[in-house]
Amino acid sequence: MRSVAPPEYFRALRERTMSPVDGCAAEELELGALADAVERRSGIVIPRHRWPLLGAQIARLGGAETTQQLRSDNEAAWAKLLAALSVPETYFFRHRAHFELLERVARERLAAGLPCRVLCAGCSSGEEAWSAAAVLAAVGSPDGRPHRVIGWEMSETRLDHARTGRYATWAARRGLFGHDRFFTMGTDDFQVGPELRAMVGFRAVNLIDRSLPRESPFHVVLFRNVAIYWRRETVENFCVRLNELVDRDGFVCIGPSDPVSLPTASWERGSGDRITCYRRRPTGEATGSRSAHRNQTATRATANHASSARAAPATRPRPSLVAEIQSEAPPSNGTAETLATVQAWADQGRFSAALDLLRSDASAGSPEGKLWQGILLLNLDREQEAVGFFRQSVVLKPEEADYRRWLAVAYQAANRTADARREFRNAEQLECP
Repeated sequence: MRSVAPPEYFRALRERTMSPVDGCAAEELELGALADAVERRSGIVIPRHRWPLLGAQIARLGGAETTQQLRSDNEAAWAKLLAALSVPETYFFRHRAHFELLERVARERLAAGLPCRVLCAGCSSGEEAWSAAAVLAAVGSPDGRPHRVIGWEMSETRLDHARTGRYATWAARRGLFGHDRFFTMGTDDFQVGPELRAMVGFRAVNLIDRSLPRESPFHVVLFRNVAIYWRRETVENFCVRLNELVDRDGFVCIGPSDPVSLPTASWERGSGDRITCYRRRPTGEATGSRSAHRNQTATRATANHASSARAAPATRPRPSLVAEIQSEAPPSNGTAETLATVQAWADQGRFSAALDLLRSDASAGSPEGKLWQGILLLNLDREQEAVGFFRQSVVLKPEEADYRRWLAVAYQAANRTADARREFRNAEQLECP
């Protein structure tokens, strides 16, 4: 069994304004340097309050030996660390309204005798790509012009999993929404069928590389739950490249928490219940040219999307699909803003103030709120209290591998090594069932 990190990795630096020459702990300096290297290689930002998790992952992967390999730019060691630092948790048909939009696009193109090309930018272990393929297979393709789905992912380990096409039943916990015929179902797992395999390809791509693979333009790009790890500048640089990746009528679908904002001069934004997408504007199109149509359709319920997709007229040359997916969003209660402020204050080392703010907000009772209370308490050296909140977050969201990793970190900080090892194993099993 590989050792987990010593407690020193998990204690916040008390003198956070202290410069390195004034006596900053060597472990903290090492983690800071590695956090900077992680961002240079992958775009993944690791703020100071997450350094304990970075230290835990390095220790789990081999401790001092792994640290030395990372310093020497050992590519295998870096690949393992980067795979461990991003959360691969996903499932089939996650954010279903995006797949309803994809169905609309595919039907419009089929009516015109054209296939559909989909890019999953950051496809993790493949569930997103296979879900998109199932939607396209159900729609059908023009004779001799098959649809195509491409998955880009930085981690070779996750790409290997995606290519096998075999998943535990938990990966379809929300259901396959009538697409079961494209999979071979077992008792505890299921496998992607041959019709989908002929449609999907996976490639190792680092999305922050200066040169991305040259591809024919895509009609739908799924860029979801990736930008949450990046700085604003990194996100903006990738968004510039979307102009080269997306067809002139194409769409970009982003996750509900992704900090992506495309320029309105070139893109039209549509949003609904926890989904957001952008559609390319044709050259010369006025920004407000379809505002009246958007206002008329802005309150359509998401439940009507699939039926409207099946009824799409075959002769419409350019569908106004952004407006079609809009629905009335639930009123904001400030919870999202509070959590964003909590994270910003944690980045600044203001852990006590962030904890007080969080406990005054309704979000304190949510899974993410429980997680953040644990993170803040851990950084305040209140390990036993942190364990309690991390355990609550795991109970509320048992499928989240990252929640279990934080619980393992807290266990180790509280000198409960056996419990820490168990939770690290649980996290690994969730990622690679």
